Amino acid sequence: MPTPDPVVDLLQQPDSNPDYPSFQDRVTAVSVRRNNQHFDPRALWLASQEPEAWQPLETPSQSFGLSAEEMQDGREFVRIDPLKIESLVPGDTLEIPIAQLNTTLVAYIEDVRSEDNGRNVTWTGQLAGLDAPNEFTLTRGGDLIMGGISTPDGIFELQAHGSEGWIASGATLFKGQDQQIVVPPELIESPPSQVVYLEPETFGEHAGHSHDQP
Repeated sequence: MPTPDPVVDLLQQPDSNPDYPSFQDRVTAVSVRRNNQHFDPRALWLASQEPEAWQPLETPSQSFGLSAEEMQDGREFVRIDPLKIESLVPGDTLEIPIAQLNTTLVAYIEDVRSEDNGRNVTWTGQLAGLDAPNEFTLTRGGDLIMGGISTPDGIFELQAHGSEGWIASGATLFKGQDQQIVVPPELIESPPSQVVYLEPETFGEHAGHSHDQP
């Protein structure tokens, strides 16, 4: 008799998401949106079983390139598993711990969009049990993960390089002013190794204007 293949058995298992009959269907969806990139089914399965998006990081990495003031401005440093994000498909739920709110939000994945020939993937959805605004978005390109989480208590920003990053209230980061960040596409496609200081035009009402305009 042939020796049972544990990977084949794993792929044939029913998926936890009823919209995906087997785990193989999830693996296929994850691969196709990344232009047929190969993913280790065992690693992807383990990541998919984790309920949370990230865990607290006790000792922040010096590679963030933040100033002493920024290291103490209230942002929470986290360890994130990029493969957990990659494993998400529409219909999944994701726990989002936010220390500044002293709670864990539950996000429902509504849509996953692949762009630039699979180089960038964006996950969007809603936060369960909250009044509007209650939306979130995560985009991963290369080693860079950027996210926005809109809640009735404010907007929270996420930035991670590889497996380490931070999450913080937009009011904390921008001195109490609600502003929108426009991330240049080139940063998503080719993420830098250290923190990036964006030009003023990338913030709020100035976004999209040139230096010559008032």
